[in-house]
Amino acid sequence: MAKRGLNVDQFTFCIGEGGVGLSMISSHIAAMFGTANHKYFDPNVFYMDDEMRKVVETLAGGCIFTGQEKPSGCKNPLREDLIKKMATAEGIAGRMPYAILTKLVKLVGWKRIECNTMFKFDDITEGNLESITRRCAVVPMYCKFFDAQAYESKLAQYNPERCGLFARDPTAGAFLTSAQGCAAGLVMQHQFAMTHSLTDIRRIISNYT
Repeated sequence: MAKRGLNVDQFTFCIGEGGVGLSMISSHIAAMFGTANHKYFDPNVFYMDDEMRKVVETLAGGCIFTGQEKPSGCKNPLREDLIKKMATAEGIAGRMPYAILTKLVKLVGWKRIECNTMFKFDDITEGNLESITRRCAVVPMYCKFFDAQAYESKLAQYNPERCGLFARDPTAGAFLTSAQGCAAGLVMQHQFAMTHSLTDIRRIISNYT
């Protein structure tokens, strides 16, 4: 949907413990689509609207937006309105540092955050629960990666991949950001786009949520 210039009306929260490959997935996506289409942002923008106002213009023009790591030690409450506006591509007020004019920026595309623990939403009631859940898709990562030597000696005989257990590959990150890795990923995405209509894609997202 994002590649077609459409908005995915949800935030994708990818949750997993350290070492499950979340950062490598983001690096792979960033390498495939380049800095013009993929933009990184600091999730602190959801705690301080001043920070959002400063960076939202720099995000404009992308179609995939990735936030890395849930902020820790922040005393400010989470600004749920900013998450909702970003998820639904509503206008967000933005003004570059030292600029005079404030602009409304609409971020159209796919928004994703990779984090070790889920964000905490305060002041949840029965009245506003649905407005948050329908804008959030949570993808938990349960796989485990082990040292290759320990994997081969103790786990390989038990068909561990069926249980989400894999040997750690120190070269995986380099391959996923290489020309060959990017080409393979783009071919897989293109094939999926050729065999699934927009209606199919919306149904998949809706069913998952």
